[in-house]
This record gives sequence, C-alpha cells and structure tokens, in this order.
Amino acid sequence: MKCAWCDSPLQSAGSRGRTARYCSGRCRTAACRHRKQLPDALDRTPRWIRWADRDGNKVPVNPRGHAINAHRPTNWRPVEDVQDADLRGFVLNGDGIVCIDIDHCLDRAGRPQPWARALLRHFPDTWAEVSPSGNGLHLWGRAQHTGACIRRFHGHRVEVYADGRFITVTGNPVPNCPVILADLQEAIDTLP
Repeated sequence: MKCAWCDSPLQSAGSRGRTARYCSGRCRTAACRHRKQLPDALDRTPRWIRWADRDGNKVPVNPRGHAINAHRPTNWRPVEDVQDADLRGFVLNGDGIVCIDIDHCLDRAGRPQPWARALLRHFPDTWAEVSPSGNGLHLWGRAQHTGACIRRFHGHRVEVYADGRFITVTGNPVPNCPVILADLQEAIDTLP
C-alpha cells in the first residue's frame, strides 16, 4: 500500500484497525487542505479523470498515460485518485452540475477584464477558478441544463456545459469566491 498523498510506502495500519491512507500527519493535512479548494459537491462526486495535453488537445488518460473514454463510468475515479495529478478533470453527466467556461477574460495581471467583471456580477457568488490557460475562468454551479450552448455577453463567447463533456480543473480559485456551487439557472436563462 502507498500513501494517498505522496505515494510513499505505508509502514503500519491506521488507528482503530482501519487501513491507513497516509504515511504521516503532514500528508494527511496536505491532502485535506488540497481538497478544501474544491466545493463538497465536486469533492464527493467520483467523476474525476486525468488528462494530458497532446498537441494542444486535452485528452483524457489513465494513470499510465493511455487515452481513455472520459464518458465511460468505469474510467471515473474519486478525487483522491487524481489529487496528485497536475492535469485533472471533472466529467459532467447531466446531474445538475454545470460549468460556465469563459475564455480570454483575464488581463496579464490575472484580473477580469471589464466585460468579464460585468459577467461575474450577472452570476450569483459561486465557486470559480482560473482555467489551465491562465487567461480564462470556469464558473461552477447547479442548473437544469442539457448539453452545451454558446451565448454572447457584450460580444464575448460564453460556453455553458452540463453533460457529455469533461472540464479541466486547476484548483486555482478566484480570490474570495465561495467554495459552493450556487444555483445558476436564472443567470444562464437570462444570458443574451
């Protein structure tokens, strides 16, 4: 058995006869802090995958780097299985968790551009993170939505995803955003 955080061999069984998951208190604390960057609704939902950048394409992969089908439930994992991966993603399956993908909306200093600030005010406070590119945002929330749609906000593209897709997750939250998935239904419905 290996530590769920650092992959070091486990030396002993856990307390109370349970199987140990971490090699030390330091690893247990690090794993807990890392998970706290994610809302509980994502953290508890075992629909996580790893992905690799192959020629600019995000390809879902298994731990050995072989391509997989992200939409096959047998390939989904709990967050603990991918928490050490730099490139991880969450699979949307139409259960009410949605992601709003906003590309090219941050300036070089990482601040939202004026149109993006207006868009963020359009949505209720919800968990938001910087996308892997470093110049976009992912807003996560709940809504009864299916598939994908593209909307325009002040002339800029806003993508809404609810199922049939995996979304990259950086765990790099927008400062001061709540660690919850808010109800985004009305905000999505009223996008132009």
